[in-house]
Amino acid sequence: MRVLLSGYYGFGNAGDEAVLQCLVGALSEAWSDFHPVALSADPADTERRHGVRAVSRWRPDVFLREVRQTDLFLSGGGSLFQDATSARSLGYYLAQLELARAVGTRTAVAFQGLGPLRRLPARVAVTAVLQDTSALVWRDADSAQLARSLGILAPPTRVAADPAVLLEPAAAAEAEALMARLEIPGGKPLLGVSLRECAGLSAAMPGLVAALTKAARRFGTNVVLLPLHRDADEALCASVQERLGSSAHTVSEDLSPTEWVTLLSRCRAVVSVRLHALLFAITAGVPAVGIDYDPKVAAFLKASGQLSAGAPERASAAALSGTLQRLFDDHAALAAAARTARDQMRQSVRTSVSWLTEQLP
Repeated sequence: MRVLLSGYYGFGNAGDEAVLQCLVGALSEAWSDFHPVALSADPADTERRHGVRAVSRWRPDVFLREVRQTDLFLSGGGSLFQDATSARSLGYYLAQLELARAVGTRTAVAFQGLGPLRRLPARVAVTAVLQDTSALVWRDADSAQLARSLGILAPPTRVAADPAVLLEPAAAAEAEALMARLEIPGGKPLLGVSLRECAGLSAAMPGLVAALTKAARRFGTNVVLLPLHRDADEALCASVQERLGSSAHTVSEDLSPTEWVTLLSRCRAVVSVRLHALLFAITAGVPAVGIDYDPKVAAFLKASGQLSAGAPERASAAALSGTLQRLFDDHAALAAAARTARDQMRQSVRTSVSWLTEQLP
């Protein structure tokens, strides 16, 4: 089975690289003759990281050549069908599906979120294009509900989870070596913090720093700042590091998805704006607090039984401190909920991969 994979691959975002790693692994188990090709912003890096053939996502001639030669065009996973990033980005991913169909290649959408879709033209375009796919696997129930409300009813559909939940932390000896290599200080519990630029975060930053400072004193923690998308997150992490001083440490290396999960498995808890830091925490069985900058974060927190600090614009020092207090007070129950959710999500991904291969023999 020759499959052309499309997602936000090759940009150095650990979450999307985790999706590709786990998607390729799961499909390789399901299809004995699986031959993937990934569309990537950096094909050489994608081939090095994942051991799959990769081609440039920027060249229409390359896309048309590859999509004509493939048995299936698979869009996903990720958050591709939304207009919060831009109408241009949404149009890019929809056009890929349309072009694939135009040359007679089957199409499917797998492990994707849907929305936000704030503009009427975006909702109309998404509905028209997705109605003609061979199969849909949504990443969460909220996305599936939005699809139904838009009238996307024709394709066979399932709800699963993000395939990155299939990641496993490294063994204890490798974990110790990773912590030593990253020079993360021991002796105190670690509070992982992952941030990203988003509306309202700048105004919330003083309150967030105050809450983290208070947590470090009250719970005896050291903060580990986690730039999952290094190019986008590094400056923000540096700013927080400067304000927190010696109680904080920033990860300075470009880690693999497995290394990120391994690092988070050594944290007592995680606070995150980024979806995949929350997912990596749950995968490691670690409790988490999410800041809901996007519906996908709220959907994940609901599905995993973890805590929400609300939208960035409502994240005051008092509100965040209260949520962190609850995180540590209810740590055992939240950790148990994380493990239960992880196991259920893993099963849903594996079942959905099997279902997808049945829909696309």
